[in-house]
Amino acid sequence: MDLVEVADIPRATYYWRDKRLSKAVKYENVKEAIIEIFHEHKVLMDTVEFLWLIKVRTPLSTGT
Repeated sequence: MDLVEVADIPRATYYWRDKRLSKAVKYENVKEAIIEIFHEHKVLMDTVEFLWLIKVRTPLSTGT
């Protein structure tokens, strides 16, 4: 029995998702910063303050 049959999804969908999930996450450092900020503060903060903290902790490269 094939995994595609068990999952009841089209074969193309399976391979597309497999390829997509195996790629490196483009903004992994931003994701880690968001999780870290959330666990550090554990309080409600406005969007501007939250975005500022992300910007300070994760300098994004403008080249790519």
